[in-house]
Amino acid sequence: MILRDPYDRPLLNLRISVNHECNLRCFFCHAEGYHNEENEMMTPEDIGSLVAILADFGVRTIKLTGGEPLLREDLSEIVAQIRRVEGIKDIGLTTNGTLLEERIQGLIEAGLDRVNVNLPSLKKEVYQRITGVDSLEKVLRGIEKSLSCGIKRVKINRVMLRGLNEGELDSLIEFAASIGADVQLIELQDRDPNSPLLRKYSIDFHELEERIKEKAISIEIRQDMHDRPVYDLADVKVELVRSMGNPDFCYHCTKIRVTHFGAFKTCLLSSAPPVKFLKELRSGNRSGVVNLLFKALSQREPYFKPFKAFCTKTALARSP
Repeated sequence: MILRDPYDRPLLNLRISVNHECNLRCFFCHAEGYHNEENEMMTPEDIGSLVAILADFGVRTIKLTGGEPLLREDLSEIVAQIRRVEGIKDIGLTTNGTLLEERIQGLIEAGLDRVNVNLPSLKKEVYQRITGVDSLEKVLRGIEKSLSCGIKRVKINRVMLRGLNEGELDSLIEFAASIGADVQLIELQDRDPNSPLLRKYSIDFHELEERIKEKAISIEIRQDMHDRPVYDLADVKVELVRSMGNPDFCYHCTKIRVTHFGAFKTCLLSSAPPVKFLKELRSGNRSGVVNLLFKALSQREPYFKPFKAFCTKTALARSP
């Protein structure tokens, strides 16, 4: 049985934040929508048990994220626990890639299917300005190692930033094509559509999409994931993640988020408190966890509705 929220959106994907720590200092980081410190941390066994419950309701795709998930020494065990769950078809990892070279082999052996690597720039000075750390070469080696170890899929993530990396689109596409990776271009996000961050760094994704369209030989719409457009450029696929002021994106959301301390979070941009379930999970109270899942689903709603989206677009249009 596939669960649906009050807006009839199916729950198909689970995004698990396995930690809150990170070894970079990206100035735009949204911290998976949660900024409060929590000392509790789900164990690999906790995560495996949770995934088993969600799998019974039709969830088949798991994405592990952080923080920086590779900072968890037991990440391979987390992957292995998930892989043991019947019905799970895909396990992915989103990482900044700084520790990928050392960890990827063990993760693949544990059952990892794919990896998304954040690569804000191919220019050393721009990369360091965005992340606060000089680690570009380490990330590139990690990507190369992932491919040589036989990972099924590598996708390069990039948050597009005005005045920093917006002029590197062609070089990014050429790089991805040369190594056999895909590209995911992500719109800068913030709860406040008129925030100083967006006013300074947000770029026009409609204009960006037109540039991509000119080079595409075909387009696919990911109906299972926000109705995101994926452009086939022959040698590389480019996916656009345009969320700000986009009700279509929100109305086709099929994921629920889980925090590192064991709570359901209904939306990245929502300020609603997460629904904690770790006590019930560890006591073996499956029905209690399911009831809390139902509670979280009942609170899910599209963050950007048509009127709110109009206000957001107006605010962004006024940005200098």
